[in-house]
Amino acid sequence: MKVGPPTIRFSAVAAVAVLTIGPGASANGDESNSSQFTARLQKEPIFQLENAVGAAGRKPVSADPAYIYMNSQDVVKAFSLDMSKTLPFDRSWKGILSDRIKLRGIAAAQWIAREQYDTGALPSVAEEDRARQVAIWHFTNDLAIVPDLARSAPVLARAQELIRLATDRSGGMTTGLDRLSIDVSVLDANAEQVSIEIRLDSGSEKLTNWQTLELDISGDTLEIETGDTTDIHQDKYDAGDAVGEITTNLDQNTAVARLDRMANTMRVGIEWEPSVYAGMILIPDGNAAPLVTAETAELRYVTAITLDPKGFPGPQDLVDRFLMETVGRLPNWLAPLAILVLLYLIPKFSALVDIGFTHLKRACRALYRRRVKAASIDDRQANQPQGKSSTNRRGKQQGTR
Repeated sequence: MKVGPPTIRFSAVAAVAVLTIGPGASANGDESNSSQFTARLQKEPIFQLENAVGAAGRKPVSADPAYIYMNSQDVVKAFSLDMSKTLPFDRSWKGILSDRIKLRGIAAAQWIAREQYDTGALPSVAEEDRARQVAIWHFTNDLAIVPDLARSAPVLARAQELIRLATDRSGGMTTGLDRLSIDVSVLDANAEQVSIEIRLDSGSEKLTNWQTLELDISGDTLEIETGDTTDIHQDKYDAGDAVGEITTNLDQNTAVARLDRMANTMRVGIEWEPSVYAGMILIPDGNAAPLVTAETAELRYVTAITLDPKGFPGPQDLVDRFLMETVGRLPNWLAPLAILVLLYLIPKFSALVDIGFTHLKRACRALYRRRVKAASIDDRQANQPQGKSSTNRRGKQQGTR
């Protein structure tokens, strides 16, 4: 199904704000912060003679498929998984793994819903859909395929063919997906770079394809892929060549973006547009039939993270990290002695580093002031009238004496 050295984490890096807009396009929607698939009816099947299925002892029902809004974004076709229940227009459905629903024949129903019309589909799409619905009810409701079940003989013949094929091919069906979401967090920060980890949550089932993510960094958009650690250089945004070295070292649910360490707060938006294949199981919030999707759903997920450099490790934190990593490489017998020495030296060394940065900052400010002052004196001299220059005044005084 498509949708497809160790890092040390510091608590000081946790000072970031994460905004999840979620599966909807707006942060104000009812389902905007939910990662579970949701659906509502877009079109309710209407009972007509040509689509009626009249099983013995049952009230005739429509065999036409339903059309549903997935996550309030995309309309897809879906089949009923229970002939004894209706599809009220005011109901809503949510995604569930197929091994958690107590109905027979779910694997066969998923196969029939996913079938890509390569086994002799009927010329009429409407009749093909009715044949699929009848075949699904055969597995979930023990619906017997008899001559007087429906008005169309081709529908019954096609249903029997689908039943035979599903019996042979549906044994290895997966449970499918029940939700998708994006999680983003700061993975690490050093003196040069800030790494953010983007994790695509697909529940109990891993994605099977590499996924493309679109990043929005201060108004510039870039594309990265899961499975990769990508260096992104801000100084090249305007040149259209922002992406540097790419290393494929992660799974298909994870991407890491390493940005140049920023001086000011920066917002990074992440957008993901997965295609979720047919076969998703949806259960109702009340008395209604569960559904299985029959078409690919094109969805959109959006989230963002605000990076604040004030929360990243400072010079003292980075020095501490370097020293601790150095200790970790020492032999076991030497490590305790080294730790005792470092506990004494780290505060002193870190204090010296802070003092050095403070003096450097003061020196830079003083140099800047001197340059500004010198430039202002030159400007004043250049703007004085020629007859009143200091040289002329000195010349007149010498002549008087």
